[in-house]
Amino acid sequence: MDLPAPPAPHGDGRPLALVVESETGPRIETADRLAGAGFEVLEAWNAQSALL
Repeated sequence: MDLPAPPAPHGDGRPLALVVESETGPRIETADRLAGAGFEVLEAWNAQSALL
């Protein structure tokens, strides 16, 4: 079961991106690209996990 992500530290200043994708490869690639662009990235494999 997925657990909620810990809260981001306050004052980080980076924009936050949520990547929701059931296929592992595309999710990881997208998350890596967003992180490389300066985003803090949270990943979820389905909508239910994303809502947590």
